[in-house]
Amino acid sequence: GPDGKAIGYNVEVAIPWGLLNVGDPSSRSVLDDKAGTDEVEVTQTAGIGLLAWATKRPLFRADSLGPARSGAPTSVPGAEIQALGPTGTTQTAVGDELRITSPEAASYVWNGWNVPIISERIKNSAQFIRETFEGMDARDKRSPAEPEARPR
Repeated sequence: GPDGKAIGYNVEVAIPWGLLNVGDPSSRSVLDDKAGTDEVEVTQTAGIGLLAWATKRPLFRADSLGPARSGAPTSVPGAEIQALGPTGTTQTAVGDELRITSPEAASYVWNGWNVPIISERIKNSAQFIRETFEGMDARDKRSPAEPEARPR
């Protein structure tokens, strides 16, 4: 809307645990690499907050690949970034650093578990895979006298 608030939109995002640096989701353990140590430490998290950000800086792409074109900036001053988060999110630019505070109540929190919750099922695509393989000729035809290959 014109006041900067979203009007009736929900966005569902499926992000693999590893991309969120969650080492063990069953215990809510996240990777916490502390400076000056050789090991990667693990810390239990209270939850995950999600923020989006934008900048008007041309040719800037903040990802693991770096700038979009050679000569493009590799960083953006904090004052040129607009962070979008849940109601109550604030941002403060201090030099080239951007400090963002988001309400803890807006974090995504999940219950840990000790036993995985699974249910076996046959996927819809199984029928197509079965039909495909049933129609294929064997590529490796052995005579009945030949021994089967044994793993080494």
